Amino acid sequence: MQGVHMIRKVVCVVVWAVIAFGQFEVISISEGLSEQAIERLWPVHKGGAIVVNDKEVFIPDGSSLFLQRRSAPFDYTRIDLKRHKRDAIKIYEVTVNNEFYAYSVLGADNFVYLFKRDRRSREFQGPVLRHGKGADRIFLLSNNNLVATGSYRPALINYLARYMKGSLEEQRLNKKEKYDPLYKNHKAYTISVYNNDLTETDSSNVIDRTGDNARAYEGLYLTLAVDMTADENLFLIDNDQGYVVEKYSNVTNPDTSFEIKNSNFKKIPDVMTLKHMHELRDKDKAYSVPYALYEKDGYLITCFFQAPVYRKPVKPPYYFDVSTIKGEVLHSGDFEYPFLCEDDGEKVFLYVKRTGGWFEDDTHFLVGVTVEDLLSNQVTMTSIDASVEQQIKD
Repeated sequence: MQGVHMIRKVVCVVVWAVIAFGQFEVISISEGLSEQAIERLWPVHKGGAIVVNDKEVFIPDGSSLFLQRRSAPFDYTRIDLKRHKRDAIKIYEVTVNNEFYAYSVLGADNFVYLFKRDRRSREFQGPVLRHGKGADRIFLLSNNNLVATGSYRPALINYLARYMKGSLEEQRLNKKEKYDPLYKNHKAYTISVYNNDLTETDSSNVIDRTGDNARAYEGLYLTLAVDMTADENLFLIDNDQGYVVEKYSNVTNPDTSFEIKNSNFKKIPDVMTLKHMHELRDKDKAYSVPYALYEKDGYLITCFFQAPVYRKPVKPPYYFDVSTIKGEVLHSGDFEYPFLCEDDGEKVFLYVKRTGGWFEDDTHFLVGVTVEDLLSNQVTMTSIDASVEQQIKD
């Protein structure tokens, strides 16, 4: 507990700074972003598709990467990530370092593919086929290997690729013969590692569901809450285990795990039928969805919401917990605004949308807060709104 007392002492200084200057950092999302990209900010890009570094903000925008200055939203440009002009792609997830852009895209065939592009030579690597549900978040390691997270069944993918290319007659004859056994016998895993040639070299975190249990599970609102530390350890929460944080050292080696106790969290049943799936999909807030996890200086911020009725919009409140990496919960709460992304420093960002009037466009903001801000109870709806209003005035 000594570390917690130290934080609270530091927090007192932070509190006075917030009171004195009255602000959290607020990043205005540029009006140059396309309407389609703005519509996808939440919940499509939940948990990590937006990249923020000390100077720039990267946002997927159709087939390009929208780049704006962190402090100047009207200073922006676009980086086209299509290999060919005729490519019809939508970028879902992206990560950036000094050498590469790495990203997942939805192709014209409705399958998800992985790409890398060299920032200097502009040479492409990929495409690599992923599972239809895509990649929840991707990371580049220090050796530029790519880590993709999200439910993945390689044997099923290989079959579906052949199936899509076959004749209608082949599809009709092979569907019952091959498709059902593949679902019954092949489990999914959520962590995949690819080398510089985008060849898969390692995997981890098997989801232990097969047959109807797997089909029912995959018919729900699923996502991974995941983050990678500077020393390349991975922390994740998947819907399969409930509100359980799992640590993987060196990305794929199972290390430790702990359950976060939050009375608002509703776990998905361990064994499901298709009837269970429909019952859960038809009932509002029937189960919880972990949507984001951020590791900051030895602390974890974990986030979840209650699943909406199938194909309905996600609604607040958005719950969160702050814990140590050993599992001690230090603070819990909820906001009307979701956490959306993080920078490579101390901050995580809440997404705030302001609805315009008759002749005004909606406006969109990222509000940056730290673990210390959260532990000190300085992050409230009032303080968030006040920061946004001050940004609008400025």
